Amino acid sequence: MNPGFADAVPGHRVVVENDANLAALAERPSSGDASFAALLSGERFGSGLVVDGVLLRGAHGGAGEMRVLDLVEGVGSSDGIGATARRLVAEALAAGDVPPDSPLAADADASVLFRAAHDGDPVALGIVDRLGDRLARVCVLLVSLLDIDRVVVAGAIAEPAGAVIDRARAWLDGAGFDPVPEIVASTLGADVVVLGAVAHAVDAVRAAPLSFALTTRPAVPAP
Repeated sequence: MNPGFADAVPGHRVVVENDANLAALAERPSSGDASFAALLSGERFGSGLVVDGVLLRGAHGGAGEMRVLDLVEGVGSSDGIGATARRLVAEALAAGDVPPDSPLAADADASVLFRAAHDGDPVALGIVDRLGDRLARVCVLLVSLLDIDRVVVAGAIAEPAGAVIDRARAWLDGAGFDPVPEIVASTLGADVVVLGAVAHAVDAVRAAPLSFALTTRPAVPAP
């Protein structure tokens, strides 16, 4: 995934791991022993899956890949919330649905969309509803296949997309699914994958501490 990285740290162990799996490892403390999915949701959907406290990897390490979303009605692709938000704004602009004084007329970025929705922009509110409905369908797929307790929407998009998550919750509450999964926003922001990498490294040391060579550093002379 990062060619040549191992050469940059000679003598050290290098482990390659999926980013969504790392997000799931980072979210373990907040989810306890629950069965849950950490759903990276920015540019593309990708999920790290924990069932009965165990991270699922699959026969080829592909557990949690979301290519199946291409076939899910109302979703249509694995594009995440951020990417889909930009596409829907662009479509609204092309259709002439965005008034010239709307903030969406100047910038199609997802953060602008969410601020505009918060301020009551009708086009932005409609797009947020569509994003929430789409997220809910993704969550239904995960819950139906894995019988998980919660979906943690993770990544930098999680906090600004609070209205999308609220809409997804409302969609699920009214859709008659039982049980309804808990959908929450990660509090770890853009650092969730990095924090998961640190947790993964700590797990590796704890699992086999004697397999790591000990090194000593020269003592720093007192000032």
